[in-house]
Amino acid sequence: MKARPRIGFVGLGWIGRARLKALVEANLVDIPVLADPVPDAVRAAGLLVPEASAASSIEEVLAHDLDAVVIATPSGLHASACKLAFQAGLAVFCQKPLSPSAAETAMVIDAARAADRLLGSTFATATHGH
Repeated sequence: MKARPRIGFVGLGWIGRARLKALVEANLVDIPVLADPVPDAVRAAGLLVPEASAASSIEEVLAHDLDAVVIATPSGLHASACKLAFQAGLAVFCQKPLSPSAAETAMVIDAARAADRLLGSTFATATHGH
């Protein structure tokens, strides 16, 4: 039987916790580590995944045996976190935007290609039901 993917989380604000909750409820992956510089955010997320280790940085997360990482930090930190994750050989799902600049976005895409790893991001649009 194939092992379930191991996914770390970096950034546990409301959107990070929402993504974490969705993955926990899907019960398709293991989540061994959670990171946020705010201890209360890590504690709140830990209620969803009590077996996960707590970390305070992406570097600490990357020290774990992972297949992928979810990045939901403030937007200005996305590009550097993605690059570190790709350098560690991980697939990345990054909350939008990948970067506030086109040049940094291109750097993230180039890093994904160089590492031959998957890069996912989200783009939400407002919808109006009538």
